[in-house]
Amino acid sequence: MITFPPLCNLKIAVNLFLVLGSAGFTTKLIGIIVILLFKFDLEANNYFIHSIIPMANLKDSPHFAVYDDYYTPKIGWEQIEKSIPKDKLVWEACLLDADLSKSDEYLREIGCQVVADRTMDCLTQQPDNWDLIITNIPFDIKKKVPILTRFFELDKPFIVIMNSMNTFTKYFHKLIQGKEKDIQIITPSGKINFDKLEGGVLTPTKNCSFYCVYVCYKLNLPSEELWLL
Repeated sequence: MITFPPLCNLKIAVNLFLVLGSAGFTTKLIGIIVILLFKFDLEANNYFIHSIIPMANLKDSPHFAVYDDYYTPKIGWEQIEKSIPKDKLVWEACLLDADLSKSDEYLREIGCQVVADRTMDCLTQQPDNWDLIITNIPFDIKKKVPILTRFFELDKPFIVIMNSMNTFTKYFHKLIQGKEKDIQIITPSGKINFDKLEGGVLTPTKNCSFYCVYVCYKLNLPSEELWLL
C-alpha cells in the first residue's frame, strides 16, 4: 500500500517530474519512477533523491534562468585539440548575443582558424566560407533540436558539446537515423566545469551536475581519440 507522502516529498516529486522531463523521459515513465520511490520509502532513498535533484541543469541551457547561464571554458576545447583539423576554417556557430563568451578566442589560442559573428543566427544564416562547426549548443531542447537539425542539413563536419544523457533520447536517435556511420562521440574522463555568468561576470564553476560529451559528425577520428584520459 502506498501511503500519501508528506508535503516535502510532494515537492521532491514535482522536482523529479521537472528534472526527468527535461532529460527526455516520458510522463508515463516519470510517474512510474516517482511511484516506485514512494512505494519503497522515499526517505530511504534520500541519497538517491538528492543526487538527482541537483541535476536540474539537465534542462540545460542557461538562457532563461538567472543562474543557468554557462559558457565553455578553455579546457573544453583544449582537451580535444588533437581532434580538430587545423587546416579547416572553424565556424563557432552558437555565439548569437553571447557577448561575454570566449569560445572563439579559446579556439584561436589552440591554433584554429575561426569565423565568429555574435549577430548571426545559425538557424537562418551562415558565413560565406567555413569548413567545420565547433560549438557548445544550447542545452534547452527547444533550441537544441532545431540547431542540431540545421547542422545536419548543412551536412558539413561538426563537433558539438552535449549533455551525455541527450545521446539516449528519442529525438537524438531520430536525428542521426541514416547517419550513424558518420557519428562519433568523444568521451572525457571527467566533467566539463563551465563558466557561469552572474552579475555580468564569468566565474569558473566546480563539480558540474552533469557529464558532457563531444558529438562529432563526418570527422572520421581514430578510435584512440574517442576516449580522453
